Amino acid sequence: MALCADYRPDRTLLRHGLRPSDGIRADGASGAGPAVLRFELPGAGRRGTGAARVRRESPDAQHHSAPGAGANQRAPNRGAINPRRSGRDLRSEVLRAMNPRVLLLLAAVPVLGQPPAGYVLEWSDDFNGAALDTAKWMYRTDVKLESSQRPGNIEVSGGHLIIHLRKQAHGGKEYTGGGVISRRRFRYGYYEARVKMHGAAGWHQSVWAMFADDGSTTYPKEMRTEIDGMEFDSDVVWKGHMGLIKWQGPEKSTSLTCTPGVYRGALGFDASAGFHTYGFEWTPANVRYYLDGDLRCVLPYPPTDGEHDEINFWITAIAAEKLSGKADDSQLPGRMTVDRAAFYRKDGPP
Repeated sequence: MALCADYRPDRTLLRHGLRPSDGIRADGASGAGPAVLRFELPGAGRRGTGAARVRRESPDAQHHSAPGAGANQRAPNRGAINPRRSGRDLRSEVLRAMNPRVLLLLAAVPVLGQPPAGYVLEWSDDFNGAALDTAKWMYRTDVKLESSQRPGNIEVSGGHLIIHLRKQAHGGKEYTGGGVISRRRFRYGYYEARVKMHGAAGWHQSVWAMFADDGSTTYPKEMRTEIDGMEFDSDVVWKGHMGLIKWQGPEKSTSLTCTPGVYRGALGFDASAGFHTYGFEWTPANVRYYLDGDLRCVLPYPPTDGEHDEINFWITAIAAEKLSGKADDSQLPGRMTVDRAAFYRKDGPP
């Protein structure tokens, strides 16, 4: 089992109601430094306590560090174990000593991607409030395909944005979905969201960017850019689509995809089983697509191919039978859950 190197113990532990008595203590709670997890290990050092440090790793390390990495870091007034010298399997001892609730928690810790080198945080939302921050977001409120998108389907709770998916008659449709759209517009930079998808058929869930007036429609009426960081159709939980659309008017468009010849490609994971980070970097020359911090695809997109104007950041879910199959009513209500959304700007010329 790997631990996310960028996991935030303050939010994750409290969200699950864990206490130090559950066998875990977390330091570095601000998320700015490494998270330190301390476990009670029988016979570990003079006072019976060992430490496992989860470090921030570079993208080359895939953002993961196993328990026991850096375990020779000495805590105040505590004996420490150097696993290289002791011959003990600290990882196994840590896992055996941990409360089962903690094991389940860490297995579900979301992976946090790192922005590409040279980027600094410009805008973000960790959804820590009691309601949607409407200074940052507007609601998606259109009627499209098989669902009507309602503000009432948006909830912020427990450090998450939740988009509820319902079998509910509204606006002449059989289902209701929803979504949020950034009020602020961005241009070149790195966009990302950490999301857990709904995994039953019928729903088109997306992390994407395009110009928006008020959230009431997504139909382009003139030449504009649409970048699809991730389009996930819930009938097949291990596939997704990354690409862009060069709109050239209401009826004409040109699409590019990271999987030429097919709409969806293999993700390498079940997107409905846990949180994953979907990111894309827009530059004057191309769009680069990332999954959990790993570069997956580069699509050329120079300014001669389409307008490079400012765009809004969208996170949405709609019922879409032609893309995702007939909705599985037995699995409704469902939810698309968002842990974080962010935009990073280039620290210097784009």
